[in-house]
Amino acid sequence: IQKAAKDLPEFLCVLLFTEERPLHCYACLRSLRKHLQHATLKVYVFWRAFSTACLESYQLLQSLSDPAVLDSEVTWVDVSAGQLFPAFTRTVNRLSAEGQQHVLLLSD
Repeated sequence: IQKAAKDLPEFLCVLLFTEERPLHCYACLRSLRKHLQHATLKVYVFWRAFSTACLESYQLLQSLSDPAVLDSEVTWVDVSAGQLFPAFTRTVNRLSAEGQQHVLLLSD
């Protein structure tokens, strides 16, 4: 992501996958915003937590009002109950119907 701002997409949809690492997820969201300052971001976070501590941390992230992430549209999708494939499929179908040109698949 070292290109000049003129070479970067104006709008970027990000599909972020995270499992049992809420702090990495948070750092990833902050890094996206830092390096893509001029892009409008629409982020889908597919998260899975097995431990109570991680579950609570992901829930805390969802309610966080961090200015470094706030100006991005973030949709949180809990896939802890084995719902990753159906949720991912629905999201990709929706993005396809919307005609999204730039989609980034990312894992923290």
